[in-house]
Amino acid sequence: DAYQGIRMGYQQLAAWWKVFNRTYVLVYPPDRAPQVAAILADFGADAGRMWSDAEVRARAELALDGNDAFACFNLGSSLVAQGRTAEAAAAFDQARSLGLPWRMLWYQFGPFEAYLAEGRTQDVLALADEVIRITDSIEEIYYWRARALLALGDSAGAREAVQRSLALAPGFAPAVELLAALPPAG
Repeated sequence: DAYQGIRMGYQQLAAWWKVFNRTYVLVYPPDRAPQVAAILADFGADAGRMWSDAEVRARAELALDGNDAFACFNLGSSLVAQGRTAEAAAAFDQARSLGLPWRMLWYQFGPFEAYLAEGRTQDVLALADEVIRITDSIEEIYYWRARALLALGDSAGAREAVQRSLALAPGFAPAVELLAALPPAG
């Protein structure tokens, strides 16, 4: 790991962490679960509160700088997690118009989910194709491409895309489930 033992100040960490909507994973022994729950009680241990708090933070950042592409993207991510896909799609549109790093959709897939939920399948395909032109090794991109193709009625194209996803990551559960749900190949 290139970052093992890395030392950096909080300001730099905060700037880099913002790009990922400040998400984190807690790792702890099962027997410490009650202690962890008690610590997190004040910070919104439930997902609904977490996403609501993230939305509030993104909106506050946008109030300070309406051209903050990461705040727009984080707002979209927070809204899609709350099931508010129309608002999320608008936030992602704004983030994209402001400019995002070329790797942004390698690790975060909220725009695909929001656009697909809003019937914007051509946008999903265009985004997927844009990422695939840069790198063809991200299984999630092929999964979202398959979902969009299926929504357009292209079962054969969806099958091809989901099979590519599974070739990259054979145990990728969403792709396994999608493949099982596809109509039989004709």
